[in-house]
Amino acid sequence: MKEIIWINGAFGAGKTTLAQELQKRIPHSLIFDPERFGFMLQSMLPHTDFDDFQDIPLWRKLVARNIFEFYKEYDVQIIVPMTLVNKDYRDEIFNQLKELGLVIKHFYLDIDKSILEKRITNQVMFSENKNKDQVCRDWRLAQIDRCLNSKLNLDDDTTLLNSGKLTVEKLADSVLSNLQSKSCKVMLFSTFHFENISKDLVKNSVKNVMLAESQCYLEKLSERISEYSPTTVFLEYDPSDDEKFNNLYQKYLKGEYQLSNNEVDQLGFRIAKLAKLNRVDSFDERNTPWQAKQLFDELEIEDPNLYKEFNKKIQTYQESEGEAHATLSLQELFKKYNGLEMDRHNKSLYLMTNKIGAGNSFAGADATTSWWHRNFRMFAKIQKISKPGARILVIGGQGHIAILKDLVEFDPKLESESILSYL
Repeated sequence: MKEIIWINGAFGAGKTTLAQELQKRIPHSLIFDPERFGFMLQSMLPHTDFDDFQDIPLWRKLVARNIFEFYKEYDVQIIVPMTLVNKDYRDEIFNQLKELGLVIKHFYLDIDKSILEKRITNQVMFSENKNKDQVCRDWRLAQIDRCLNSKLNLDDDTTLLNSGKLTVEKLADSVLSNLQSKSCKVMLFSTFHFENISKDLVKNSVKNVMLAESQCYLEKLSERISEYSPTTVFLEYDPSDDEKFNNLYQKYLKGEYQLSNNEVDQLGFRIAKLAKLNRVDSFDERNTPWQAKQLFDELEIEDPNLYKEFNKKIQTYQESEGEAHATLSLQELFKKYNGLEMDRHNKSLYLMTNKIGAGNSFAGADATTSWWHRNFRMFAKIQKISKPGARILVIGGQGHIAILKDLVEFDPKLESESILSYL
């Protein structure tokens, strides 16, 4: 998976110049200019109230979708020189790209105000039209403070480059060095439990993955994911059963074991074999279970309305999931389980009752803490084996993966690889 190189910064900071330098150095690359879509929309929407085309919601959707389509169609390294100082807009576009399975390498060109003012003042953009050139120059000068202040709300994974002091060649060197760094990659694959383990909070009838159509999909899916070349396949099973599962895996490698109806076998064993791994591993942690008994003992007494609301939400969710498993294909289910909406829903469910016992027993907060505690221990196992160049695949239940996604995102030593483009 090639990263999308997004070069951000103030107007006049040198984004286009750096993009052109990178295009010279990176074989099979192209410069994607989102401004063209903005000008197109402004010319096609005669009654628009938007002075800045970035305020047009359709522009933001078109940018993300067309970057994805260019990558999918031509398999090129895409370089995007585009100012994105509105954090909400940037998050919207970047989240759409991540949903589509793309990785964004975000670079911000930092520059002193005095240098930027001098650059813009001396820059000629429309030599054939002096009036238009001056209007554009005045507009850029007026945006300086807004653009430079945006540096305060950049995400932690943004790489700052000093375009006021470094030559374009040095800037390009820094970008290429960043792309070639050997970080530890982690791919998180959220799935339902094929056997619908009775201990799960939400219980519903699940899709039969043993049918021919689903088996065909699982085989092809495993082949695609194996191209990620995982160095470790982490699965959700009791660590005390590690010897048992690896004995079964060895038999599977020898053709002496028929895969059972569970995600450990159907996904984990298949992918590990195709990746030529000699074992599988557990990232699970069973010594810190979800401690919710006291919460449920107090919930109905302390807040009857919340008790009803919580149970209603569980019932509605069970019905919705039951319908999804009955009507969607396995591919559609996996896309659903690995989407942001499902992540938000799962985490919010545990936070819904967090206030119960506040100031006294703290039964709600303790129950929530126990759930996150288990997932923090799971994450610790991922961190422990991480090293530069490693490629970890984690396959687990949606409730765990939703939280692990956040933790991987916040760890500067780990780089997330989206599962979505493989599904």
